[in-house]
Amino acid sequence: MIKNELKKLRRLSATPKMMRLAAEDIPHRNGWRDEVYTRELYMRCMVQNGILKVAFYLPENMRTGGRDPSFELFISRENKQFLTYDRLHDKWLTGKLDRLPWPRYVGGPEKRWISKAGHNLIKNYLGGQHGGYTGLLEYQLQIRADELKRRHKRETDPWDLDLAQVPDVPKDWKRWVDKVGITQNYIFYHYLKKGATSGYCTFCGKEVPIRKPRFNKEGRCPCCRHKVTFKSVGKAGTVVTEQECMYLIQRCEDGFVVREFAGYRKYPKGEYQSPECISWEFRRVIYNKAGLDPRAYYWGDYKHCETRWMPTSPCSYTWRGNEAGKVYGKTLPHLAKKELRPTGLIEMLPKSRVMDPEKYLAIYQQIPQLEKIIKADLPQFLQDCMTHCSNVQPRMIN
Repeated sequence: MIKNELKKLRRLSATPKMMRLAAEDIPHRNGWRDEVYTRELYMRCMVQNGILKVAFYLPENMRTGGRDPSFELFISRENKQFLTYDRLHDKWLTGKLDRLPWPRYVGGPEKRWISKAGHNLIKNYLGGQHGGYTGLLEYQLQIRADELKRRHKRETDPWDLDLAQVPDVPKDWKRWVDKVGITQNYIFYHYLKKGATSGYCTFCGKEVPIRKPRFNKEGRCPCCRHKVTFKSVGKAGTVVTEQECMYLIQRCEDGFVVREFAGYRKYPKGEYQSPECISWEFRRVIYNKAGLDPRAYYWGDYKHCETRWMPTSPCSYTWRGNEAGKVYGKTLPHLAKKELRPTGLIEMLPKSRVMDPEKYLAIYQQIPQLEKIIKADLPQFLQDCMTHCSNVQPRMIN
């Protein structure tokens, strides 16, 4: 909007009715000794040359005979822009109505006066649910929200473009998480004085024979041989496994991506045969085809506007934390032929029940000889390399 053109629009003076209402409204003082009016603000509006012009009048000026507005708001529906002219100080303002320098007595929107025709004009022009002052402020808030979204989009679009190469999870991913990624399992049994002889193994998904079980005692399932914890159905209540990390490594356009998930299983009281398996992804690291130059992202709160993927710092080789977990195996044979072949990661997996691939690759980048050390099967030297840390650094910087 061109300011000089806006000033040429027809001036709106206070109507005789508005002047009469203001003259009849005798102010009184509140507990803070401020003047209070029944009507704190008067409004009048028109549409000219496609521009909505809204004039605002203060009762303190109107009571002394002033008919000119104190502020004039201009809105271009076509350009989705608004601008306010402060006639008291002869300057232009870009703030919303709630940010203008009103006198202290100007408070809630219910004390703004506008004719019914003016109220409807604002509502129809803006196309919102409300007219009057409320409709104007709602429109301005939406304009600011759209502007903020566009600014954020300029920042987030490159992130989304980079992450668009991340493939979907495998079809059997949920089952793998339930059976492999989450390692805690139980045998639920009904307590008997003579001792229960059978129980339900959560890994097998069926009744298995047991002998002299004790509550919270660890053992192994006689059928699947998985490590289990015995739980009495009447005593256990709701059972929740510990939260565990798990990893999915997949090929992508630039090279490969290491995806970190967390998950747990929940057994509601009395429903141990139908647990809830809950998992979520919270970290992604994209590497080139040589397993170098990582770009890390995490799932978090973006400027208190939305939850999304955002860039963060890759894992440092000096990081002492432990986020080891199971690694999904079906994608590894293809990666072992090219991307992971020079890293030694494939050879390292059988030596560790659980591991953190990102931490391993951070050490590999610092110590390229790690591949030969692993393939030469030097366990003590390998352990020294994996614990080669001189400082404590955070894995993730939000």
